[in-house]
Amino acid sequence: MIIIKLNKGVLLLSMLAPIISIFLMGYRKINEITHLLGFPISFLYFRGGSLPKHKYQLFTWDNLLQTSYRLDLYIFDVLIMYFIFMGVRKTFKYFADKAKS
Repeated sequence: MIIIKLNKGVLLLSMLAPIISIFLMGYRKINEITHLLGFPISFLYFRGGSLPKHKYQLFTWDNLLQTSYRLDLYIFDVLIMYFIFMGVRKTFKYFADKAKS
């Protein structure tokens, strides 16, 4: 059995980062009716004629049927962010330990 020790704070941050990217990044246009959101990999698809004025409106009942959430891509985004944040954390820890010695 493989036991993986996860840092819960880094995991929570890596789960929030792709969701926050929806509000900070712009739409990426695929064609006339399809737009993508999310970073580093787009996991939210909006298929509709007119874009909502504000991005939080993607989660309202009016736009819910026009919005598609790719959970597999979101999990992949979380994994990417988790490894990036853990790498940055270990790098800072390495240099902090090196400075103490």
